[in-house]
Amino acid sequence: MIRLKQVTEILTSLITYIGDNTSLTNFNIGGKIRTVLESVSTTVGELYSYNSVLLKQSIWLTATGVFLEFWAQLLGLERKSEVCTEGHVLFGVDAVKSEAINIPAGSIVRTPTDSLGRVWRYTTQSAVVLEAGELSVAVPVIAEFAGKGYNVGENAICEMGTHIAGIDWVINGADWIDVHGADAERDYQLRERMAFRWSELTTGSTDSAYVSWALSIPGVVSAWVDSDLPRGDGTVDVYILAQDGAPSQALIDTVQTYIETRRPNVADVMVFGPMTVGIILAMLITPRAGFDTDVMLAEIERRVEVFFHEQDPEDDDLIIPIGIGRDIVLAQLYALVMSVDGVYSVSFASPTTDVSVDNDELAELESYSAGLTAPSYEMGV
Repeated sequence: MIRLKQVTEILTSLITYIGDNTSLTNFNIGGKIRTVLESVSTTVGELYSYNSVLLKQSIWLTATGVFLEFWAQLLGLERKSEVCTEGHVLFGVDAVKSEAINIPAGSIVRTPTDSLGRVWRYTTQSAVVLEAGELSVAVPVIAEFAGKGYNVGENAICEMGTHIAGIDWVINGADWIDVHGADAERDYQLRERMAFRWSELTTGSTDSAYVSWALSIPGVVSAWVDSDLPRGDGTVDVYILAQDGAPSQALIDTVQTYIETRRPNVADVMVFGPMTVGIILAMLITPRAGFDTDVMLAEIERRVEVFFHEQDPEDDDLIIPIGIGRDIVLAQLYALVMSVDGVYSVSFASPTTDVSVDNDELAELESYSAGLTAPSYEMGV
């Protein structure tokens, strides 16, 4: 292992060596000998730093960025690119019209501005006609940019950024997504797929092989396999999660098709999204005096969102999102909230006990509320 030496340590070693082996004695700051040695020490220090980085990139378990991509290519893998959300939204009228209405390609629909000031915009991909006598028509749309944020929930897309004469409203249904939007694959995710890649070389298709195949599809961030003959002899069930939780049917179908071309002929494989268990989260928080409660509540809400909804948390290793089959443990909720600066105590009106979740289920946040009591003036951390 390469030990990283600091410039001051290198300089001290050089001065000691030269002093012991030559007649030179003037190593004062500003002197010619000292200046030359400082320059040499700086250069050698940079080489140590470079070697330390190079060593990290020479091992796939610690490599990052483009170096990790080189290692992945040796296994026949590529980093999954970001993907734009695609789907269908309904354009409609309040009462039937006697004339057809043209909905042009490139028309903009959007969500209302959310609490973080974000607006998710989409454009229609082709011209569609709402025929006379019809109340609504499904129109294909694509997100303005790539990313998982555009995978919004039911009824979120409800505003028209482009005026279309005759159209009264726009809305997206529960299963409106055809192509799940996704962020570019991050290093730890690519590294995980590289580890699973070796399992694909087996002839019996182990559970890890099914996981590897599922994770190869953009938008899938987690997979779990039930190979204990769930539907009878020779059956295997694969459960997947998308970046924002439960997957769309379109994503499930894509994974199913991909696995079908690779599974053993003797295996009957089905891909599913998990059944959801609704969780009502209601809490009452006592803040410490002197803390900004707006900032505190915003941080608590962010952590709750990561815990329940974010299957791909960014730079938040301390919060482990729930996955398929993971129980809701009240103690973990307490820890999630109490670790926020300014929180003195918290009590939960719901849930009041641990919530059991089956292996094929995913706990999903049904509603969230957080109230405040009078602040505590008790001293301490």
